[in-house]
Amino acid sequence: QRVEEACAFLRGERPDVLQEIRAAMEEEARHRQFEKAAALRDTLLMLQRLIKERTRARKTLEVKSAEARAGVEELQQVLRLDRPPRVIEAYDISNISGTHAVGSMVCAVDGVPHKNRYRLFRIKTVTGSDDPAMMAEVIRRRYTRTAAGEAPLPDLVLVDGGITQLRAARAELDRLGLHALPAAGLAKHFEEIHQVDASTLRLPLDSNALKVLRQLRDEAHRFALTYHRRLRLRRIRESVLDEIRGLGERRKAALLQHFGSVARLRKASAEAIAAVPGIGPAMARDIRATLDSTASTSKEPVPGEHA
Repeated sequence: QRVEEACAFLRGERPDVLQEIRAAMEEEARHRQFEKAAALRDTLLMLQRLIKERTRARKTLEVKSAEARAGVEELQQVLRLDRPPRVIEAYDISNISGTHAVGSMVCAVDGVPHKNRYRLFRIKTVTGSDDPAMMAEVIRRRYTRTAAGEAPLPDLVLVDGGITQLRAARAELDRLGLHALPAAGLAKHFEEIHQVDASTLRLPLDSNALKVLRQLRDEAHRFALTYHRRLRLRRIRESVLDEIRGLGERRKAALLQHFGSVARLRKASAEAIAAVPGIGPAMARDIRATLDSTASTSKEPVPGEHA
């Protein structure tokens, strides 16, 4: 009953709870039950603070949502779109010299990020540091089903980068027959907005339209970078198996399939490792010794994904 009352209060369905607690506190005090009265007083103060914090947070969110909606309306004007871009999908690429290359897509509805629509891509067809080609791959993979009518289209595609990345994205959209889907790029240098068939735009830094684009661009960058770091750290951890003489790719694959990760393998006993098909006691002892000798260098946390 108390849990149900608390939930109803937090939903705003029981505003009279505070008065009830205050009355109970005063009743306990009249009966000289001062410890119970003090506990009720503390509860009352805590709930009052909670109400203030929730009210402040709600007002802040309302202001931000209003600014975001205003930014969406402004984007329609400055980008000369047929309608306000209520759904915007933003893309970024992250790699170091072409290694562990990944792409990210983040989405905003009415200018507010919707994390349940985020997506991550591991680059499959591009080698080396070719960000435009990687951007084209991500756009192609994202919109192939959309072009076939199997998924809804956004109102605007935003690319993190300048005109080169934007042209790569635009060309891929056109190849898919999505000629009417608007696309723009936001370059970090001077925060310039690029469009393939229009002049470069520079909006005031306090512009609501620019705030919407910057927030999405930065979110796409953060999301891609987090995934890239995660893959890089995973590879660093798995590379410890390369140091074990006689442990070929087939045996490494068997170990990772059996234990799920190097982190779990580190916790396994020599006997458990030896039980993996193709390993045996002697190899298990070598694996255990190598893992023990590198234990102090493997404790860096892996960043989580925000899909």
